[in-house]
Amino acid sequence: MAGAKGRSGGPRPNSGGARPNSGPKPREVTLADTEGLDPLSFLLFVQNSGDVPADLRIRAATAAAQYVHAKKGEDGKKGKDAVAAKNAASKLIPLAPPRLVAKAG
Repeated sequence: MAGAKGRSGGPRPNSGGARPNSGPKPREVTLADTEGLDPLSFLLFVQNSGDVPADLRIRAATAAAQYVHAKKGEDGKKGKDAVAAKNAASKLIPLAPPRLVAKAG
């Protein structure tokens, strides 16, 4: 039953799907790629590189995370209050005192 729904006989062998060794070839990562990078940029490069093994990428991501994202508890209530007070104080700059000049005569 060629035209009946669900009764076409299924997929034929070797039809469709990915072929072995198809797709983009991975390129080699060299030290020239990382020359001149600061440590954080290097860790992010390793983390995002597809050529590096997964366990090393995870370790690089863990090491870089502490420099990119702050912990929730690092800025407690006192820290937030101190920052707010400092911002408010910068708006209230005192005026210069009056200049006293003696007039001769």
